[in-house]
Amino acid sequence: MIMVTLAVLVIAAIVFVTVFVLAKQKVIFINKWFVDEKNSTVGVDVSAYQADIDMNVLKEQNVSFIYIKATEGSTGRDGRFAANWENAKNAELLSGAYHFFSYESSGKTQAENFINTVGTDLKGRLLPTVDVEYYGDKEQDPPQKEDVVRELKLYPETLEEAYGVKLLIYIRADIYEKYLKGEFDGYKKRISSLCIYS
Repeated sequence: MIMVTLAVLVIAAIVFVTVFVLAKQKVIFINKWFVDEKNSTVGVDVSAYQADIDMNVLKEQNVSFIYIKATEGSTGRDGRFAANWENAKNAELLSGAYHFFSYESSGKTQAENFINTVGTDLKGRLLPTVDVEYYGDKEQDPPQKEDVVRELKLYPETLEEAYGVKLLIYIRADIYEKYLKGEFDGYKKRISSLCIYS
């Protein structure tokens, strides 16, 4: 009996590790196993990496909202932002713009880049969002907490002056725990999870 139990535990562990690795590599999308796409609120985020997107097809696939990458750092602008922004509006797809936060530049100049790219009229759009994640070697060599908090606090302050609303913070759970916990309690947060769509 003990050998059978041990064998079952070993097999379960192998299956779990295999599914975890495949999901992390985006070979499989486990949310499809748990989410009823027809009766759920499904949203996606897009950038120039997805090339030309037919927003009407997204609506047909029961996508309820879309976040569109506008900017990155103090000078980066997504090459597809203007087209995606206009196409989402024309398709009557609820949409918002997001900024990919850089650890290397001032939060204020990053916010100014976003405002200059998106404009100040967000009527009918979702809250502006900042995407905070690791990139390059930042996971292996993470920036100092005090530096991240200082610059990330300048970003929403500048946006709030322009838009009169508090932004949404999109972040991985581990980064939230390391940098933001207890620092941004007045802001809505969306913790990233495994995606449904590739």
